Amino acid sequence: MNLQVLSPSLDQGLLKKTFFLRELLHVIGGSLFFAACSQISIPLYPVPISLQTFFVFLLPLFLGRNKAVLALLFYLAEATMGLPVLAGGVIEPLWFLGTRAGYLLSWPICAYLIGSIITKKRCTSLRLLSSFIASQVLIYGLGALFLSRFFSFEMSVKLGIFPFLPSAVLKVIVATLVGGFYFRIPMGKVESSSCI
Repeated sequence: MNLQVLSPSLDQGLLKKTFFLRELLHVIGGSLFFAACSQISIPLYPVPISLQTFFVFLLPLFLGRNKAVLALLFYLAEATMGLPVLAGGVIEPLWFLGTRAGYLLSWPICAYLIGSIITKKRCTSLRLLSSFIASQVLIYGLGALFLSRFFSFEMSVKLGIFPFLPSAVLKVIVATLVGGFYFRIPMGKVESSSCI
């Protein structure tokens, strides 16, 4: 009799542990995937051109807002531990004191922003596009702001924004197309659709 009473609670406990482990694997897998994709880069001073922002756009779509934020925080923790996860395999445990700090710190914020703009009830191509543009502006804003610790603000804009604009436009367009295809949102359609 006691076993019958305890059985449902044991099953629920096991289910909770299984769910937690699955979610944790998604987060760790997301951070490792992001680290691998970070190696696709073109060295440029003071900040390299890479596909990182493209995957910052996509992580909230595939993992959801909270797991994407956690995956990017794990990624930053990996960089802080001295793992070669930064663009080009660079090892820089004190990255938060360097020239790329603003860009890196903006990513979890962008994942949260994108995940918040794109909701389950109202996912449209217009929302995808606007969330990516807003995130790109945030990335450049924080990036140039932190870069201005090393250069004048005008030089920070010249070095930290202008060289990236052509690739940024391409990343936003491709991410919108990928997101639209993933959620099967007809481009230009602004009706509600299932998302995240």
